[in-house]
Amino acid sequence: MKRILAKFFWRIILPFILALLIAAVAVMEASGRVRGGFSGGGGGGSLFHGVGFLYITAALFCEMVGLAFWRTLRWGKEAEEFE
Repeated sequence: MKRILAKFFWRIILPFILALLIAAVAVMEASGRVRGGFSGGGGGGSLFHGVGFLYITAALFCEMVGLAFWRTLRWGKEAEEFE
């Protein structure tokens, strides 16, 4: 049982946590660049622009989690072999 839980941790849980962190950092960086570039550093804009930006950010986060999880699955396999 312990071997199965260890394999589950190294192959699924750890890569997913890493994927969430990598995606969060990437989305924060991208949204900071876009938000500062379009609004000129100040607030303003219509309500639709804010809600649209929220939906775009959510979609970008989901895409980045998928891509990062795909990449980190190999890292989990390597970490398990190292263990």
